Amino acid sequence: MIFLWPYRMSGHAGEQASSIEMNPWQRLFRNRNPWVYIACFLSLLWGIDIGSAAEPSITALGFDPAGKVLVAASQSYITEYRWPGLQSKRRLQSSLVSIQDLVFSPDGEKLAVAGGTPAESGRVEIRSWRDGRLIDELGNHDDTVQSVAWLDNDTVITGSLDRRIAVWKLGQSSPIQQFEGHSKGVTTIQLIADTNLVVSGALDENIRVWNLETGALVRTLNNHTGAVNEMKARPMKQITSSGIARLPMLASVSDDRTVRLWQPTIGRLVRFCRIDATPLALCWNEGGEWLAVGCDDGSVQIIHPDTMDLKNRVMATESWCYSIQAHPADGSLAVGSRKMQLKRLDASQLVRE
Repeated sequence: MIFLWPYRMSGHAGEQASSIEMNPWQRLFRNRNPWVYIACFLSLLWGIDIGSAAEPSITALGFDPAGKVLVAASQSYITEYRWPGLQSKRRLQSSLVSIQDLVFSPDGEKLAVAGGTPAESGRVEIRSWRDGRLIDELGNHDDTVQSVAWLDNDTVITGSLDRRIAVWKLGQSSPIQQFEGHSKGVTTIQLIADTNLVVSGALDENIRVWNLETGALVRTLNNHTGAVNEMKARPMKQITSSGIARLPMLASVSDDRTVRLWQPTIGRLVRFCRIDATPLALCWNEGGEWLAVGCDDGSVQIIHPDTMDLKNRVMATESWCYSIQAHPADGSLAVGSRKMQLKRLDASQLVRE
């Protein structure tokens, strides 16, 4: 069976059309993308059954700070799993049509659930993790929220396909700060530790660095030649054992099939590599010694950040790796893909001596 996706704006966004409770043709046309009409024409010409190919995917993963629990999102549902056995514990239903990101608060007491209805609205649900109840809803975005991050236990920042980035305080209905400048939808945001900077990546192929306090654009990094799918800040000590200060490091992956390392505080592209598949998601291991990149061919590729050499390649699934998360302590990875496939890769599978 052949299936033409309506669009794939990022590793998360590409699954949105299959999660709307409408008939397949309504799901296609609401996306307002010219490729939709081409897909419709070819499906009529070739007799392709578009609706039958829509299958739920795991679009977001997150570990609690203690590393005892993994949460996974698929369409409107959040499932909690014990780690490392992946036994299902409970399932919560969200009011969001399509969930795109899951992030625990720094104290582990709350879970931010980001998403919305494609081309209509974007919101973030704030839930008590202990009992799953809804505490607050934030956001007045005009398209799905693709990425969310906690500034502190009561403040979040959102990036949406409506091209806006906004800071929200729990209990307040309006954002306390907004950032605008991307010409296409924002797919990923990252905070830079020990600075007042936030970094955004978007479908317009650009990475932008913003001042959190003033909302001003600090700089634009425009080396990518395809949509930016995800970014992650490198976890590392800012002061070396010899007392030398390190600059923060950020990794990004793009539809241009490159993995790039940046020093966003000075606007420097440090190094990059090209890989043989489209990277959709990435994460650092807990110490920042290596990068894991999830790709559209089902592989997870392990890259050494100091040389950008490919250290290992593991086939994790038969379909796209939509989401990938590193455990905060044991060196393993969680990988989410289509058909609700969830897999654990332990350290011995990932890093070869």
